[in-house]
Amino acid sequence: MKEDEKLINVIIDLGLAVKELRGGVKDLCTGVKDLHKSIDILTHRIGGLEKQQQKTNKELSEMRLSFMQYSDAIQRETDHEKRIHKLERMILK
Repeated sequence: MKEDEKLINVIIDLGLAVKELRGGVKDLCTGVKDLHKSIDILTHRIGGLEKQQQKTNKELSEMRLSFMQYSDAIQRETDHEKRIHKLERMILK
């Protein structure tokens, strides 16, 4: 009888442990689903940030080109002034 009672108690304990394990597995599955949702949200946000970065890079490139063109225009004006001063010095000698 004692052996039967011990066996029954072990089976009951095993059943309770399995029930507890199932609850843990359900919680784990819920956590994994939430994690997947978070990953999807982050992936979407990263995609938006990449598009914004591309737009910013394009605008910076256009701005850089404008500054280079402006710099070239200033350099041409400076060159013209130098030539005019040189001509004035030659004429006024």
